[in-house]
Amino acid sequence: MTIEIYARKSRGPQAGLRLEPYRNEDGKFIVSETRFADDHIFVDSLADVAEHIRSGYKVRMKAAQGGPASLIAPASITIEVRDGDV
Repeated sequence: MTIEIYARKSRGPQAGLRLEPYRNEDGKFIVSETRFADDHIFVDSLADVAEHIRSGYKVRMKAAQGGPASLIAPASITIEVRDGDV
């Protein structure tokens, strides 16, 4: 199974730019109910990220081309699950 999680910038000069879950220096994804660091939850896999999104958590995401990570709301995030080749 392959999980793909992404969002698109909705405004500004980079509108339409694809954002993907950001991994911190420890290789963890960051989900949170608020923007405050004390509320951050660090998870290991995209499956864990998807589970938190479905529970209403926001996700730190950034463009593959670089730039700062932003906290993106669940309503703006797309989750695609595909079965892999056997």
